[in-house]
Amino acid sequence: MEHEVSVEELSESNPMYSMLGVREAYVDPEKGCGRLIAHPSPEVAWVHGGVHGGYLSALSILASELVASSTVGGDTLLVGVESSIIYLRQIEAPSAIEAHACVAYRTERIIGIETTLRSGASEVAKGITMFLVEERG
Repeated sequence: MEHEVSVEELSESNPMYSMLGVREAYVDPEKGCGRLIAHPSPEVAWVHGGVHGGYLSALSILASELVASSTVGGDTLLVGVESSIIYLRQIEAPSAIEAHACVAYRTERIIGIETTLRSGASEVAKGITMFLVEERG
């Protein structure tokens, strides 16, 4: 069942949540999914007003990390090894962006997370991020 996660607590361990304007975070560990709702600041816009692709890529990775960490749990370390994003359309003006992420595959040492970013009713990007899962210590 999906439940809300405190963005304030997430920001304490990872300042990217506040830097990217994340206002809401949700996870569903049973389904291996989660989502972030972010409100990008005007500083992440191009001169012509569209949201910069680097912002979308960072948001995709952050949503992937949220899902991966809630899935593997315990005393593990996630090491990002690959991230790719496909841009489907330009966001004309900074507006709320939802990053939905789900586990696509999992082995003993690798977890792959697929993301879909939406602005309003439009899909604006799709991504995949892979993490190496290591025990701390």
